[in-house]
Amino acid sequence: MAHPAPAGDWTAAARFLEYTKAADPAVPPVPYDVFPASRHQGGPTRVIPWDLSARLGCAWPATSPALLASFVRIRAGESQATAGVATSHLFYVIDGAGRTRIQDRDLAWSPGDLFTVPAGAEITHVASADTTLYWVSDAPLLAYLGVAPDRARFAPTLYRREAMLAEIARVRAEPGAERRNRMGIILGNEATQQTLTVTQTLWSL
Repeated sequence: MAHPAPAGDWTAAARFLEYTKAADPAVPPVPYDVFPASRHQGGPTRVIPWDLSARLGCAWPATSPALLASFVRIRAGESQATAGVATSHLFYVIDGAGRTRIQDRDLAWSPGDLFTVPAGAEITHVASADTTLYWVSDAPLLAYLGVAPDRARFAPTLYRREAMLAEIARVRAEPGAERRNRMGIILGNEATQQTLTVTQTLWSL
């Protein structure tokens, strides 16, 4: 935990490190962990964070240094808000059916769909059947930097299961596809033409 410098002493926080001992700092590795499906397949409506912060050595919920993954369990007929100081939220529909209220618009989803939501949006999920969502955000990165987003950098975007499977089938059928070192698609967005990523900070294969 960082401590403020004593009043009037501008040098109190300064440290000097010999180069070869500091060029490659030792940080806790991202731990191997298992999150069994039984933890999110039943029970009340709730958000279940995959919080490994104690093993990562950080003071805020995190699954890796830059990302927090959670499962959102919603019982049929109920709703759950998902909030966080983040630039990007990604949701994958594991099972169930329903819609997500983003500001004043409704986005309907079904199993296998994936959607992204930018900073600043109020996000409330309403389930018409027992539902499990997988939720990833870059909240730990912003907590580390001590910042909060002041604008949305992309529009809420839906990737339908059928469209993703159709694109995978198209890629597999291309001439020479059998010689590629992997077979898959990367999800992109019109707002990320340089990085070719699903949001500015999230990547999805």
